[in-house]
Amino acid sequence: MFISLFSMVILQYTVIVYLILFLLGAVLGALVNWYVDRYGWIERFRSPWRRSDKLQRVWFDFIPILGWFKLRRFGKNLHKLRESERAAGIDNKGFWIRPLFVELFAAIGLILLYYWEVEQAGLLPETNFSEPLETSIIRFAAHIFLFTLLLAASLTDLDDFIIPANLTIIGTIGGIFIVTIFPQVLLPATELYLDNKNKSHNTVERLTPYPVPLHFCSPDKIEILRNYNLRNLQTKDSTPQVIKISDSNFDSNSNSSRMIFCNKKLCRESVIQFLLITFLWLFWCFAMMDRIWYFRLSFRRALLLFFRNLYRSSATKYWLILSIFVPAALFIVIFFTSFLDSVNCHYLLSALIGLAAGMWLIWSVRLVAGFALGVEAMGFGDVILLGMIGVFAGWQSCIVIFFLAPFAGIIPSLIGMLLGHGRMIPYGPFLSFATLLLIIFWAIIWRTMEQILFQSSIQTAIAVQFLIILLGAMLIGWKKIKEKIIHQ
Repeated sequence: MFISLFSMVILQYTVIVYLILFLLGAVLGALVNWYVDRYGWIERFRSPWRRSDKLQRVWFDFIPILGWFKLRRFGKNLHKLRESERAAGIDNKGFWIRPLFVELFAAIGLILLYYWEVEQAGLLPETNFSEPLETSIIRFAAHIFLFTLLLAASLTDLDDFIIPANLTIIGTIGGIFIVTIFPQVLLPATELYLDNKNKSHNTVERLTPYPVPLHFCSPDKIEILRNYNLRNLQTKDSTPQVIKISDSNFDSNSNSSRMIFCNKKLCRESVIQFLLITFLWLFWCFAMMDRIWYFRLSFRRALLLFFRNLYRSSATKYWLILSIFVPAALFIVIFFTSFLDSVNCHYLLSALIGLAAGMWLIWSVRLVAGFALGVEAMGFGDVILLGMIGVFAGWQSCIVIFFLAPFAGIIPSLIGMLLGHGRMIPYGPFLSFATLLLIIFWAIIWRTMEQILFQSSIQTAIAVQFLIILLGAMLIGWKKIKEKIIHQ
């Protein structure tokens, strides 16, 4: 009710909405600047919202965007500042330029994103599709949350080559809750059904004349689509065209036997979903623990140090409590209440599969490259960052981002090397930029990759993992060739 009323107000006052979005973006940009100064590896006080007794602030400094023009005075009077004040982040005359552009980028970016997602419906895979305005607004709000986190992660990675864990933990847990309660925040996808009777002709028909949220499995979940339509897509001209489930397997004279069969099937599916959700949740909790594995040591010694480090870490007990409490609470909610029905559980599982797939893509590259080269190829912050993205975007999108990110980072990497910034290149900004490209060009990407990623999901996963292993073999070969050249 509130969302529908809000949608009507938006249609009437577009200019006011743009102004509100500009101000909201500026405030979010200021919040990002504060976060980067506060939670970077080196604490800085560039943001006026960072309290410092050494730097005197005036009220105008706290205004987003405009305040930075006044804050230039610290850069102009840099020679008057003491060493302790310079260490606070005011270390050059142009210290204010990047924070200014961050807030301006966030303010203008929110308007452009709203125009593309809500007004132009640019994410819909086909032009003849339509969806309720409230669906677009909810998805847009979720993307604001996601891109704010990605902007903060990119800046901390640029500054100090780290991605704070508290950022990705908030984003992951928040994303799981959002996707479970509002499945429509997932990217819109089409539903294709491959006719098994005419496999030789590759007969494909569309299950729905409207977009549905991108989920994890092949689109044979007829009941899932029907329930989603009844709950979220009750539009005037979108009648679900789904294949009817045949009742020929049931005795028409025995309603009780049919009910028992349905209850057993529903219970079996609920148990399987719960076990998968629990396993993926435990996988994430384990990944977030303070783990250290020494590849150069023997397996026995490395394993001993691995468990010793877990035992000594103060965070281990909190992750153990979380790994036990959440599945227990979820078990009660699924089997003893009607709060999470089949639709919610289905998309909860979709979010967790996206989390696990995103993490495993970068994690496997990290392990393979570490084994091949003997050095850390990627930081673990990149692992959990793509996992967080996978919660909102789905595992199919993680594969696209995984292959798109290196191309997004070629030009910045070359510029950084030419400017003498060394060979260490932060990968978080490239993942974030690839995610932005995925959102903007989602309609084109989905039309191109639909049957590859959706119809052949298992084959795609196997092929990607094979490519990662092949990458490791190539790195080992390159390392041996390099060693022979050096010895000669």
